[in-house]
Amino acid sequence: MEPHDQINELLHAVEAAESCFAIWEFLILRDKGLEPHLLKRVFEEYRQFFLPTRHAHLVEVVMSLSRLYDQTDGAVSLLRCKSLRAKLKPGDRIRFKNQLAIAKPTAQKIRNLRDNLFAHRLDVDAAELFRDVKLKIDDVMRLVAISRQLVDLLSAVWSFPKRESLNANADTFRVLQRLGA
Repeated sequence: MEPHDQINELLHAVEAAESCFAIWEFLILRDKGLEPHLLKRVFEEYRQFFLPTRHAHLVEVVMSLSRLYDQTDGAVSLLRCKSLRAKLKPGDRIRFKNQLAIAKPTAQKIRNLRDNLFAHRLDVDAAELFRDVKLKIDDVMRLVAISRQLVDLLSAVWSFPKRESLNANADTFRVLQRLGA
């Protein structure tokens, strides 16, 4: 696979993780941009939409981050992109390696969620699995941010056109306002 195709794959994965995390975080009421009581009313009124929507965004965050840190042979991931990293300047290569080391523990927790909850559907309670892997929302947010930095670093060195981050919160905010929140 050509370097630009690999970078494009990494970009798609990080963009999906970013936008789905932003929407999921918004939908679990961490963002206080709207009145919580109005949000709860909208969530109740459109319950059959918002329950699976929250779940789908969480699944996509986990799957996208898992793809970015996949270690299997042939995977296009931040862990397996040595040929892409070879073009980095020595300082950037060290920065990439250090950021990757910071990301790995959380990425492994994400992989555990993916493997045990979404991919293989083991007979486990989801809340129990989240507790067992000791994964916090802020950890996921940091992993998404580190992933974006690493993909942007590779994109820049390969002269890949820079893409702006998606502003999923603004769209979600407008939808919820139109629904009465």
